[in-house]
Amino acid sequence: MPSDAWQNRTIHLATLLRTCVYAGTKDKPDAYLTVIAQATRKAMRRPLRIALIILLFPPTLAAVGGWLVSPSFLHPIRRALTPDLIRDADATFTQIHVQREEFDVRASDGVLLRGWKVRAGQSRLQLGSPFSWRRR
Repeated sequence: MPSDAWQNRTIHLATLLRTCVYAGTKDKPDAYLTVIAQATRKAMRRPLRIALIILLFPPTLAAVGGWLVSPSFLHPIRRALTPDLIRDADATFTQIHVQREEFDVRASDGVLLRGWKVRAGQSRLQLGSPFSWRRR
């Protein structure tokens, strides 16, 4: 018969005895220890499995998602700048009160780079205020 120290375990003593009786090992004193070890192992498997899932699933999901999505972020699809897109951009710039200026720059390898410099019409920030990040 197991000592009183075994009663403090999470495994119920009655369940343990029933398991030993069903296994046909009630008369063997070493069988109790074997059954306790098996029951303890079974009781520890579930929390270990849950911990492994919690620790390994999110990074794996993030890695697979990044692998699938990253090409479109790192190398966006190139599309022509049509007059319709320029007109839409100008309409948006007018709504938010900014102006665009065209500029050309020649790179060190001789390639001509053309672009827009977008400048705010007037400053809408209140500088020197503790809430200067807020817009009026």
